[in-house]
Amino acid sequence: MKIEVLIDNQAQEGFAPEHGLSLLFHFEKEKVLFDTGAGGVFAENFARAGVCMEEISSLVISHGHYDHTGGAASLFASAFTGNVFYGKGMEKTRYSIHPDRPVKELTIPERSLAAWKKLPSERKKEITDFTRINKDFFLTGMIPHVTFEDRGGPFFLDKEGKRKDEIDDEISLLTSAGVLVPGCCHAGIINTLLHCRKNAPHIPVRYIMGGLHLLYADEKKLSKTAEILNGIKSLEKIILLHCTGENAVQYLKEHLFCEVVTGKAGDVFIF
Repeated sequence: MKIEVLIDNQAQEGFAPEHGLSLLFHFEKEKVLFDTGAGGVFAENFARAGVCMEEISSLVISHGHYDHTGGAASLFASAFTGNVFYGKGMEKTRYSIHPDRPVKELTIPERSLAAWKKLPSERKKEITDFTRINKDFFLTGMIPHVTFEDRGGPFFLDKEGKRKDEIDDEISLLTSAGVLVPGCCHAGIINTLLHCRKNAPHIPVRYIMGGLHLLYADEKKLSKTAEILNGIKSLEKIILLHCTGENAVQYLKEHLFCEVVTGKAGDVFIF
C-alpha cells in the first residue's frame, strides 16, 4: 500500500504548502482520498502528483473544519463519482476562540458545502460507529473520550464561546495492515488507539500517520502521551503532519522509542 501526501503545512519542491491536510491511499484496487485541504492548492498539488480526480473511488472527510474540506468543491465539480464517508454533524458552524486573537470561523467553506448538498444522497455515507468499509480499511466512527486528552484547543459552536464543540463528527481511518490515520486527532491519539483496539483487536497498529493536534499541549500532556505510546509494542513508526505542532514533534522525536518523522506535501510512504 502507498500513501501520498497531497496537502500539508509543509511541502517538497514542486508542491505548494497550505494549512491543511489531504492524503491519497493507493490500495490494490482502489484510490481513496482522505480530506481535501483548505482548497487553495488542491487542484495544483493534485495535478503535480499526476493523479486524475476521476480515478478516486471514494473520499473520507475526517471532520468538518475548513482546512480538511476546502478542496471538496473542486473534487465534486470534477468527474469524481465515488462515495463520500463522513461523521454525523460535519456541517456544523464552528469557531476557535483564543483570548489574544480574533474569533476564527472553522466551518466548511461555502463552495464546498454547496457542492456537498448537491451530491446524490446515495453517495453520502454517514459513519457513526466503527465500520469496515472493505477488505482494505475501517473507519472509526465517533471516538469516545475516555482519557486525559482534550480536543486540542478552544473550539466552540458559537462566537460567544458558550457552546463547546466536542468535534464528535471526527473519524479516523485504520487499514487492515495496521496503519492508523487521523486527520487532526481532536479526540486524542490515545483515545483513538483505544477505540481501534476495542473494535479491531486483531489489527495491531504498526504505523500512525497524520496530525495529532498537540500544538497547545504542555509538557505534562506530552509526557503522558509519550509514555502510553511507548507501551504499544507493535508501534514501529509515526509520521507527523499538519497540526501536530513543532514543539510536540521535537518532544516526540526525543522521547519515543519508535521512529518519528515529519511528512510534507509531495512525500510518498510505502507500507
